[in-house]
Amino acid sequence: MKKRRSLFAELKEGMDALRAERAVQSQSLGKDNPHIGSSFDDFLVEDGRLEEATATALDRIRRLKR
Repeated sequence: MKKRRSLFAELKEGMDALRAERAVQSQSLGKDNPHIGSSFDDFLVEDGRLEEATATALDRIRRLKR
């Protein structure tokens, strides 16, 4: 049980570090590249499909966990 918890903690720390790195990269890319637009989430909101896409993704995750 200890190995599973430590592995989970290590994975979480790695994901947090990756997210922080991507945030820094996206900020610098947005300033330098005029061709980068809004996010995919923004597109789904404009299209009125964000809730549907989120629900579908959550259903798929639940099925994979079984």
